[in-house]
Amino acid sequence: MVIMFAIAITGTVFLDRMDMGATVGANVPGWVSLLPLVIALIGLFGGVWVFLKWRYTAYVITSGEIYEKRGIISQNIDHFRIERIQNTTCDQSIIERLLSFGDIVIYTAGSGKQDMILDNVPNPKQVDRTLAVQYDEMKKDKQKNRTTE
Repeated sequence: MVIMFAIAITGTVFLDRMDMGATVGANVPGWVSLLPLVIALIGLFGGVWVFLKWRYTAYVITSGEIYEKRGIISQNIDHFRIERIQNTTCDQSIIERLLSFGDIVIYTAGSGKQDMILDNVPNPKQVDRTLAVQYDEMKKDKQKNRTTE
């Protein structure tokens, strides 16, 4: 982030010092020299937005349900019962594999909603295995309850 701003300030100073009218051969507005700084500020706000979105999103896996809690001021909570899971996939790009995070897509049965996507989860393969274990345990408990009845 610091390097990005150093480059932006250097670019702004360079464009401000350069006589753009003589170089380009036309009258160039003065605000053009501020373009690198404006682009850097847009990048900063975008980065802060992504960080806050990541920071205020939590995923909770219990023995029976998966919760997604998100929100800074207000909070939205979505949940699915583990018994409704049909399939899960773990998606990682090359950079995500190097940094050990990724997305987990959960496909559910009979939901009127879109399937759940756990975005930017640390150690996604471990989380995927945890979901599989919870699903298997839930299935075993269900079968055990049926045989005892």
